[in-house]
Amino acid sequence: TGDLEGISYIGHGEVAIISEVGTVYYLKENDNEWKVTNRISIFDGDGKHKLSSLAYDPLNKQLYTAEKEGKKIIYQISRNGNLINSFEFNVGDAVANREFDISKDYTIAGMTYGNRHLYIFSEAYSTIFKYNQETKHLVKVYGVKGIHESSGITLKNGVAYLVGDFEDYLPAPNFYKVNIPE
Repeated sequence: TGDLEGISYIGHGEVAIISEVGTVYYLKENDNEWKVTNRISIFDGDGKHKLSSLAYDPLNKQLYTAEKEGKKIIYQISRNGNLINSFEFNVGDAVANREFDISKDYTIAGMTYGNRHLYIFSEAYSTIFKYNQETKHLVKVYGVKGIHESSGITLKNGVAYLVGDFEDYLPAPNFYKVNIPE
């Protein structure tokens, strides 16, 4: 099933968790215990994907996940695992710099949904991208200083919360709060 890579609260005491190979697990809390209520495979275990992150759009009841490396493909998925749409996430000239090419070098380390946009965190340059998935346009880029090994992101009331990977060489996982101005 691969490493677990993303989690998103989907309401009514239920969460969705995705593995890097595209298995989605639905868990529901009951009497302070989490139980798997459903398990679906997006790509039928074809071994061609290395996914990271999971975001949930509560209005349309859809999930988003993305390829972590290589082409940055974002997948829009129904709650029952049907692929609705896929598209390449491009940052284009919005963040052009002569010293590096962020459109080729960044990774999608974390992703969340808020205010009708995807917020995508790239560990490579400590950057949060605000992306309109309907128009396929980058809306805003936030540079964040001092973030190390972050792999997860969520939003609440204009604040991005990021959590770091707990790698063997780190003494403890990092946790960050970053204000996201509108």
